[in-house]
Amino acid sequence: MRPGITSPASLAYRHEEQLLAGGDWETHYRTRVLPDKLACWPLDLAYFARRTLLQ
Repeated sequence: MRPGITSPASLAYRHEEQLLAGGDWETHYRTRVLPDKLACWPLDLAYFARRTLLQ
């Protein structure tokens, strides 16, 4: 896809740096943020499949 296409996960975690500030950010990312982002992958694929040349 062209650069600039934003996924649902990107929108949901647009303030990711604030969520990961402090403490054990790596564990928080692996246990909460990454699984949520990966769960949006089917939504991304469905969006890309529906794209047309007019969009």
